[in-house]
Amino acid sequence: MSDTNDLKSNSLLSALKPEEFDTLMPELELVSLDEGSSLSTNKKPAEFLHFPLDAVAGMYQGQGKNAVQVATTGNEGAVGISLNLLGAPVFNKTEVISSGEAYRLSTDTLNKKFQLHSPLQQLLMRYSQVLITQMKHSSGCRRSHSIEQQLCRWLLQSLDRLPSMELNTTQQMIANKLGLTLKSVQETTDRLRSIGLIDLGNDYIGIHDRRSLEDRACGCYSRIKQEIQHWSLA
Repeated sequence: MSDTNDLKSNSLLSALKPEEFDTLMPELELVSLDEGSSLSTNKKPAEFLHFPLDAVAGMYQGQGKNAVQVATTGNEGAVGISLNLLGAPVFNKTEVISSGEAYRLSTDTLNKKFQLHSPLQQLLMRYSQVLITQMKHSSGCRRSHSIEQQLCRWLLQSLDRLPSMELNTTQQMIANKLGLTLKSVQETTDRLRSIGLIDLGNDYIGIHDRRSLEDRACGCYSRIKQEIQHWSLA
């Protein structure tokens, strides 16, 4: 049996009506997710739907070194939603980008016990629109916006899902996630550090001036955030 207060720290779960929530609770399992662990690939579809509490997952498209992060999910939603029903391309990979806990539900249980038009499935379909919005803007962002704008967007999207103003990551990891060169990321982060916006360590980035990062980010960040807020309030 899962703790009700913990469950409701996930926005999608807390949006369920009491009767659906009570039906779902016994089916959920609390798990710890380690940074870098894979939740699904194009060769191994997700066996579980994860509802993050404080973990964060990234969804990627592309193969091998060309894979780039196109969507992010934290405690506002769920990881492992199939977008095929909406005609959208599937993610090539989903992995944990910030360790933490999540509740998981097996996809078999989801499909057998919660029918397509159940409240849970309807919420999942609604949240899938958030993922599609992220995919659309991430793709356009890479084509149209500067490296600094892309980097600021990614930092802010990560911060929105974390309890602190510090990210456990490296410049190489950021470059890999965004499909950028290490040199371009190093030059950009060094510039942001030189004007006092961030602090850099071997495996972390600390944020000193979030407002200035928002000013430097492209409009994709605000549009994605608005979509998430709309979903949360709907």
